[in-house]
Amino acid sequence: MQHYNWLCERLVKNGLEPSVYNVALAWNAGLHATVRGRAPRRSHDYAMRVGNIASDLHIRTQAIASR
Repeated sequence: MQHYNWLCERLVKNGLEPSVYNVALAWNAGLHATVRGRAPRRSHDYAMRVGNIASDLHIRTQAIASR
């Protein structure tokens, strides 16, 4: 949790939103690569997959809660 919070703080400090995508990208490629726009394609793919999983979990959670 500390690393996640640290990434969020540093993303904001560098003018980036701490979205699921950006946090996953920084987690995989490193903060400096993310901030500089130099993350490799495979890290962008990873961040997209993480975002898809988070979205799916959110939808499923909402469906269960509305029962």
